[in-house]
Amino acid sequence: MNELLSKIEKYLLYATVFLFPITVLPISPNPFVIPKLAVLAFGVALLLLIRSLRIIFSGKLDFSVGNFDFPVLLIAVAFLFSAILRTPNKMEAFLLPGTATAIVGAALLYFLINQLKENEKTTLSMILFGSASVFSVLTLLAFSGIFAKIPQLPAYLRIAGFTPEGGYLPSAIFLGVVLPIAIGHLLSEKKFSKKILYGVSIA
Repeated sequence: MNELLSKIEKYLLYATVFLFPITVLPISPNPFVIPKLAVLAFGVALLLLIRSLRIIFSGKLDFSVGNFDFPVLLIAVAFLFSAILRTPNKMEAFLLPGTATAIVGAALLYFLINQLKENEKTTLSMILFGSASVFSVLTLLAFSGIFAKIPQLPAYLRIAGFTPEGGYLPSAIFLGVVLPIAIGHLLSEKKFSKKILYGVSIA
């Protein structure tokens, strides 16, 4: 049972990291922010539930620590207490724009990623690279006008300036952060066919 839960936890973590940057759904007035927060919140909640079940079944708690654990924890706690005690509008803090939810969720995601083995972290970085590639393709399709020719799509998808982040600046920041990871995979890859794939994706 513990091995099964471990696999479910790992793949759920992969899915959360892959879906978070590219999720855009018309489930609220803001189709960019709320769906991403939902993916982050539900993904982290399920991961914590599965990890709790693993601890119950195995009877032991394993926790890997990293160099940035304390600063990340401090930032998350500061945002959480600020949202609860100081922010006059709790809905803004936790839902839209949901800064507190995003920071706390990202901090918990950081700690969960820290529990992966080195080869699993490498796989996770490749999954993030794949998500960034899908992100770029969606942006390029919108910019080229292909989405505008499909009337069945929502209006926000058919504008030429569409990106899954809702703007070019946050998109550039996200892709700029992922770019060194992608170049690292390209340089370390031995197989020529995969090098070509990585090179096309980077481009």
